[in-house]
Amino acid sequence: MNILELTIDNKQINEILKDDLFIQAFELANETGYVSCSMLQRKFSISYPKARAFYEVMSLFKGAKYNDKDYKMKVEFSNDTIERVKNKAIKIGRKFKRINYLDD
Repeated sequence: MNILELTIDNKQINEILKDDLFIQAFELANETGYVSCSMLQRKFSISYPKARAFYEVMSLFKGAKYNDKDYKMKVEFSNDTIERVKNKAIKIGRKFKRINYLDD
């Protein structure tokens, strides 16, 4: 399994999880079955750093399969995960590490 190296910290992850635009991006990724930074930039007219942050947070959920060869991440999130993201019911603590999933 490839693991995406994160460039954001836990506080930033929590801020992103509350962002309404992230929720729209999360839903789009689930509908299309994949996500990439360039797709997020085009669809939502956002900067690369913001698209990359969204992409990194999505990689922390079960159902995200990062591929370092083409930078397209396949996604297949559970309905429960989608609802929890929509309801902003996911928050991480200080001790969160990449070996866990946000939706555990």
